[in-house]
Amino acid sequence: AASGALGAPSVAMDGPSHCHALGVRRGTMLDQRARVLEERLFGYAMADREADKLRVEDEDFAKHTARTLDWLRAPPVGCALSVPMTLADTLTTAPADAEGLCGLRRPGAPVWDPGSQSLMATARSILVEASPGETWDVLRCFFREGLPSDLAEDEAAWRLTGTAFVDFVAIEVDVRIFRSGDYGSGSVAAFRHTSSKDVVRFSILLHRALSFMKSQGSAAWMEGGGDATVELVKPSWRDLEEDDEDANCEGDRADRVWDARIESILKAASTSGAAAREEAWQTLAAWGQECPKLRRCLARAVLGQGLGSSMVARTLRLGPAAPLSETFPMAAALRFAALGAEHAADADLAALLATIEGFPALVANEISEAMRHLP
Repeated sequence: AASGALGAPSVAMDGPSHCHALGVRRGTMLDQRARVLEERLFGYAMADREADKLRVEDEDFAKHTARTLDWLRAPPVGCALSVPMTLADTLTTAPADAEGLCGLRRPGAPVWDPGSQSLMATARSILVEASPGETWDVLRCFFREGLPSDLAEDEAAWRLTGTAFVDFVAIEVDVRIFRSGDYGSGSVAAFRHTSSKDVVRFSILLHRALSFMKSQGSAAWMEGGGDATVELVKPSWRDLEEDDEDANCEGDRADRVWDARIESILKAASTSGAAAREEAWQTLAAWGQECPKLRRCLARAVLGQGLGSSMVARTLRLGPAAPLSETFPMAAALRFAALGAEHAADADLAALLATIEGFPALVANEISEAMRHLP
């Protein structure tokens, strides 16, 4: 029985045992012990087969690792970083070296030298006790998930450029990652406000980035200090509500007040330039975000037939030519309006929303969410 089990058991465990061939009667103590023995031997056989399988897989892994290390020993031209010669060295390499294995085909980050970085002379910097690669990954995650933004990523140049939004206001930024020349494997994230039109919100963006990096476990601080969080004190719907007794009530009376206010904002924006339209959509998006009870008023203004929906349609028809600084807060306002909509959107506007294309992902995602919540 033992010999058969160690090879390839040919008898199922619920069938007759090998001892039955020797005349062992079913149900006896000897029969029970024989079954236990066969089950154990069957388990040993399966374990032995798995071990053989793992040995084959280990050999394949070793061959693949050897080929990989051979490739790493011949790094691309221009990569002067040292490369481990064995698998053990690979697993114990310091982070500063491990980042430059060259398998990523990414050149090393430039060394931070404020005196020679004329382009970044006006930049504000965050110092980080982490490698440039780690800082790059954290900041890319921040702009993708922690803040509405549409940035171009140039990994070879260690650079992020484009538009980020703070309170639905567009901020043009240029972010570059450097290797610190002052200490170990540290890095420097230099932020430059390329549009220079909203210094306060740029400071908010900077400190939100710093807070995000710390939340991800990075030891980081502002160059020259100034880690205190800056937040903008801005007028909100609450200020208007407190100043107006009619707006501070409930029901139809309050709705009429807010309907009139939203309509006046849209009228002013429709007869002015791009800057006024941007500010109008920023205000409406902020109101929709802060006050759920205003969303039904917002829905009537921008989703039903009227001035609001015609302004939305005109901007959507511009397609990618429409400025992002206007289309994103408009799309955000539409999303909040859809959350409060009690009736279907204007048919022409709904058809236009369903067929948009060419817009940045930031805008397209907001409109998709609006469509998902429309009645």
